[in-house]
Formats: sequence, C-alpha cells, structure tokens
Amino acid sequence: MKAHQILLAAACLFLSTADTSAQSIEPMLFVSGASAQSTSAAPASLLPLSANRIVGLWHVTVQIGACQGGPVQNFIALANYHAGGTLDDTNSMPSTSRGPGQGIWSFEGRGKYRSRFQFYRYLPTGAYDGLQDIEGVLVLDARGTRYSQTIRAHVLDTDGSVRVELCGSANGERVAMIH
Repeated sequence: MKAHQILLAAACLFLSTADTSAQSIEPMLFVSGASAQSTSAAPASLLPLSANRIVGLWHVTVQIGACQGGPVQNFIALANYHAGGTLDDTNSMPSTSRGPGQGIWSFEGRGKYRSRFQFYRYLPTGAYDGLQDIEGVLVLDARGTRYSQTIRAHVLDTDGSVRVELCGSANGERVAMIH
C-alpha cells in the first residue's frame, strides 16, 4: 500500500494520573490531510490538538422530549467520536426500533463542538419508519473528561416530512481505561 493511499494516520495516547479523582486525560491525536478531506467533516489540514480532545468513547445520559412540551424520555447512550470528524452512536432503546447512529462533528473553539448524526427508525414489525436527525452543541470541561450538550432533533417520516421536533440535553462522561 502506497503512503498516499493511507487515509488515516492517527496515534492516540491518553496520559492519566494514578489518582482517578484527579484524572487528567490529554488526547494526542493527529489526522492526515487526506483523511480530513475524505470525511468532509474536518478542514483539509492537521486538526489542532485541542480539536481532538473530544476523540474517544463517551457514556452519555440523555433527556429528550417534544419541543412543545410533554413527557420527557430518559435513556443512556454510547457515543464514539473519531479523529477527523466522524462519530458513531448507539443507545439503550430496543435495537429493533433503530439502526446504528452515524454522523459528523466539528470543533468550534474553546471546548465547544457541534455534532450531527442520523439513524433509521423501524416499526415493531421491522418495517422502515423514517429517519431521525439529531444536532447538538456540546461543551467539553477543562479536563476533557465530561461534557454537557443541548440537543435538537427531527423525527422524519418515510417521505422526509417532519413528524415531530424534539429538544433536550445530554451529559457525557469519557470512558477511561481501567488501571
């Protein structure tokens, strides 16, 4: 394989202290220009170290409901932010009701990120029931171990029309290595 064919050249090193109550995680991740161009989620240059602080696996608690008010749904999720600006998501909802979440993220500066991901929805019969499109703005804490997020989502019918608009919040905690 030729060097120019390698799309992602990333190395991840997380440095942490032995004291988990004062754990400090510093991602050291670099993305090649070719990778950034291929995802269209990142600029065609090296991402600054501060941008990649979001990279990793996160345990997330979510509260979401209709923007107009009404019952709020609470659930847990896993979000995996990849170098270069892509992400994967899954949650504790029944796996037969939704497909895997796939999306993109961007760094806005000063610990602020934007994300957008989508997943297909299914009826209990297994029939396709539309798409869910989720956008969020999240703020990473100074240590890079927690984040808070505001969420706005659209549940789309099979024809693409908006069935309902959802609003909510989420809190993420980085999944760390066990020492």
